Amino acid sequence: MSCRMRKLGVILLICATTVGITGCWDRKEISDLAIVLAIGIDVIENDQVEVTLQFFAPLGNKSGSGGGESGGQGQKSQGGSSTTINRSGVGVTVSDAIHNLQKKVPRNIFLGHNEVYILGEKLASKDLREPLDYMLRETASRERADVFICEGRAKNVLKAPLYSEASIAQVLRAKMANNPGMSKSVKELADDLLGDSGSTTLPYIKFANVKEDKPGTFNLDGLAIVKDNHFIAHFNEQQAMGLLWIRNKYRTMNITLPTGQEGYITLQMMKSRTRLKPAFRDEKWTVNIDSRVQLVVDQNTTSESATSIRYVQELELRASNHIQSEIKKTLEVLQHQYKVDVLDIHGMFYKSYPNLWRQKIRGKWETVYPNVNFDYKVRVDLVNAGMEHRGGKTKGMNKP
Repeated sequence: MSCRMRKLGVILLICATTVGITGCWDRKEISDLAIVLAIGIDVIENDQVEVTLQFFAPLGNKSGSGGGESGGQGQKSQGGSSTTINRSGVGVTVSDAIHNLQKKVPRNIFLGHNEVYILGEKLASKDLREPLDYMLRETASRERADVFICEGRAKNVLKAPLYSEASIAQVLRAKMANNPGMSKSVKELADDLLGDSGSTTLPYIKFANVKEDKPGTFNLDGLAIVKDNHFIAHFNEQQAMGLLWIRNKYRTMNITLPTGQEGYITLQMMKSRTRLKPAFRDEKWTVNIDSRVQLVVDQNTTSESATSIRYVQELELRASNHIQSEIKKTLEVLQHQYKVDVLDIHGMFYKSYPNLWRQKIRGKWETVYPNVNFDYKVRVDLVNAGMEHRGGKTKGMNKP
């Protein structure tokens, strides 16, 4: 009898504990969500923050109204149907602006699918800490989302034509695929700005043609330089070349060299590796830059044949000088004009010489950095000179 009572007691206990379990009590139906794909943040009059969200437009929405969200601006893909809708909110902080926007949007704003943050130039020049604080504190935000700085207002980027992509986030991701070395995630941005150098770079968006509050086409154009949480300079694609080279961020690149005769030679990079080694010699801080590059001739419009050893060696030397010159120009601007350490030379010295760092660098980096010496060594191997057409015959011209 006691055994039966114990079994009955266990059954009653299980039933009592499961009464309060109601299943998916906190479920969020997709039809109740306004899914955010991209976020643009600007500072406007009276230091207020304007946040523009690009939402996924519900399937079948042809008007761009976002399922009843009046006042929105829809964008169409190449297929013709609206795929996204933009809505803006204003507040004293990023969070305040989004909460104010939520009052106007019938669906619950959902940030879990956001892929990019675009920061207007005026906001970035003022202070990056506020938007970064929101990106890190918002639990639904992705730390792997990419961060960009744009010319003018971020709102205008989200208005740009979509062409064949479904959202501006996909447009930017497609452009970043051709420039992988420039990308910067929220987490990477936070790590850089909280590091000892307090400096970093972000991909820079430049408009091809835009008027105030009117959409225009845009491209990624080099890097935005950030120091002490402020955007301080824009390096165009040519200026950023040396920086990306040092960081080993180039997957492929072409170098076009003029010749002493008519025509040009275009060399394509096949492989590249750059190493930075800090050194302390004769009371001087030095960084040795050792770069090894493999190139092929992509096009030769001159009458000169690349079959000879002499010409191969000449091309290698000229390519080496060109790469070294680009690296040197970039470092001189960073080191002397802006005095910004985006390569974290400070951290390299600390790791290699911790005791000397404490004695000679700690608290003095602003005065030490401009006097750091850089030694360059760029070795170029022309591994293939391509094909040449001569006298009706096509000859292969691999390096002798």
